[in-house]
Amino acid sequence: MCGLAGIVAPYGLSLKTLVAMTDAIRHRGPDDEGFVYFAPGLERSHWCAGTDTPEPVIGAGYAYSPSGIGKPEFAPVVGLGHRRLAIVDVSEAGHQPMSSAGRDCWIVYNGEVYNHVELREELAALGHEFVSGSDTEVILAAWKAWGRDCLHRFNGMFALLIVDLRRKILFAARDRFGIKPLYYRLGPDGALCFASEIKQFTVLPDWKAKLNHQRAYEFLVWSLLDHTDETLFDGVRQLRPGEALEFDLSEFASGQAIASSALAPYRWYRLEAEAFSGDLEQAGARFREQMSESVRLRLRADVPVGSCLSGGLDSSTIVVLVSQLLAQQGGGVQKTFSACSEYKQFDEKEWIDEAVRNLDVEAHYVYPALDRLFEEVEALTWHQDEPFASTSIYAQWNVFRLAAGEG
Repeated sequence: MCGLAGIVAPYGLSLKTLVAMTDAIRHRGPDDEGFVYFAPGLERSHWCAGTDTPEPVIGAGYAYSPSGIGKPEFAPVVGLGHRRLAIVDVSEAGHQPMSSAGRDCWIVYNGEVYNHVELREELAALGHEFVSGSDTEVILAAWKAWGRDCLHRFNGMFALLIVDLRRKILFAARDRFGIKPLYYRLGPDGALCFASEIKQFTVLPDWKAKLNHQRAYEFLVWSLLDHTDETLFDGVRQLRPGEALEFDLSEFASGQAIASSALAPYRWYRLEAEAFSGDLEQAGARFREQMSESVRLRLRADVPVGSCLSGGLDSSTIVVLVSQLLAQQGGGVQKTFSACSEYKQFDEKEWIDEAVRNLDVEAHYVYPALDRLFEEVEALTWHQDEPFASTSIYAQWNVFRLAAGEG
């Protein structure tokens, strides 16, 4: 999953604050952590490890490898922090924050670019050299090759922050459909902060939780949430799906407060209808081809991949395709994870069983209980950050706990 944090503080950045922001999301990335700091004018940088950085990462020899847990010799005004859940290239080469070979571009990133193999080949043909097998390094190379247009080449889910020291900008972006979250807040002291979860802002010295009354009204009356860039916390905004933000650091990296007018997210992606001239059979064949390719790409991982199975048409289709693809690739047995109910009127287990009946699948089931929900609702609410409208969130909470228990 991974998690990120970023601070642009014209009057000086507190190292403890950035560390606290990443500590708040340790659950998103228990495998590694790291930081990079930049001086006023962006002329100097310092990257270092955290207390959860694995020992093999320290001094690993890459341009971005930390030498230890140390403080910069300057007062930083920009900082990036990262918590890693290792999925692609689980070695020390996948450490973040990651830099280009010349350390002129740095990235923290949450997500996965599924077509990183094809992009790596294209970029290598353009002369780019790679030292890891990570998709993070591919994103950096794509940024250097194509700038902001690189987003259109990514097939995946992502939230990212890039500090480009050549152009002296900070670039933030969110994937097409907002699968990965990216929040930001401009504080009363003129500091700009980015985060993967709203709770990270609660460690800021000037934080005070205030309700966004209009958004609360719309949630309570219409069950609307995430329909604007605002959140239920006044002053906390999000990049919306398919949005990006390019921020000029040269103007604000040396003591000038940031104004809200300097933050102008733009939409880099819009879903457009595509014309199709064919019959139903041809449409079905095209859908099957695109669906199969989509699932094939998502099986790329250096850790075990499982499937959530509800028994509905969408998840059942995915499970069948995964089984077919694994058989073609000579892969292992697929594991599925499902939430069921002891009450027949709410139980979909018969459809789940039907989906896996003739497949080489190791099926796992969990039965969420109402009394357990009340015991766990405080922890569930803390993780969610904002209210949710149905108990399906709790069902999925149980499904992923089951998956974690199976490794």
